[in-house]
Amino acid sequence: MREEPCTPTTPQGPLPQYAQHPYYRALVNRHTEALTGAQNLRVEISVHTQRLVKASPLLAIATFLQKSFGALGLLLGGVACIAGCVAAYSPRRAETESAIGTMLISGLAGLATLWLAGCLGNMVDNARKKIESGLVDQQRERLQVLDAAAATATQEVLASWDHFCVSYPGYPPDWSDRSQAAKQRDREICQQCGWPHGFVRRVRNLHAHHRLALHQGGNNAMDNLVTLCHICHREKGGGHNRIKYRPADQRRGFRSRWR
Repeated sequence: MREEPCTPTTPQGPLPQYAQHPYYRALVNRHTEALTGAQNLRVEISVHTQRLVKASPLLAIATFLQKSFGALGLLLGGVACIAGCVAAYSPRRAETESAIGTMLISGLAGLATLWLAGCLGNMVDNARKKIESGLVDQQRERLQVLDAAAATATQEVLASWDHFCVSYPGYPPDWSDRSQAAKQRDREICQQCGWPHGFVRRVRNLHAHHRLALHQGGNNAMDNLVTLCHICHREKGGGHNRIKYRPADQRRGFRSRWR
């Protein structure tokens, strides 16, 4: 049974590791019309909705009043803050009482205007949503067709890309994602020695190992990958170890009980 492609992206949002690969870009460009058709239609609906909102006189007046009430509420809030500072630092009782009254009145008026601005904003948003939902309903069948075409094109792109990476002669462009998927499938456990279970104070790196080597006719399919620690991987004759290892009994500070 063939496994699902392990590429964790879609053509709309590929990872930067292989997004610029020529073959991947060719696949996306081949299905550009199908992949972007539904998105372009939704953008057109959104632009048309904004035009209708701007063309409506009632919504234009409501938007203007919302902005005006918002600015007025902020202005009254600033006046209330200034009056509060005057009341706090004024040495005269009369000025303090007057400042407190001004602070209370301006503060309440500011809250009222901000509340009105919020109500107007909600009204404008609800009207915009109703207009947009009406336009979407008119284009619902077309959107469904375009969404189905985009889903089919996405599956074709991912299947072609997965086949390209599986049959790649070396490490494929998506090797980092493919190896990480193999490690997650094996629950981050070495499939030969069982590290880290049963080990104490032993730091190891996990590698994705080809069961059948590439030069022996193997491929990069998920069922040909197995998770091994770097020591077991070295014993299998694989990996690109940057550290020159020495026998265990020649290592500095070696203790057999660590294993």
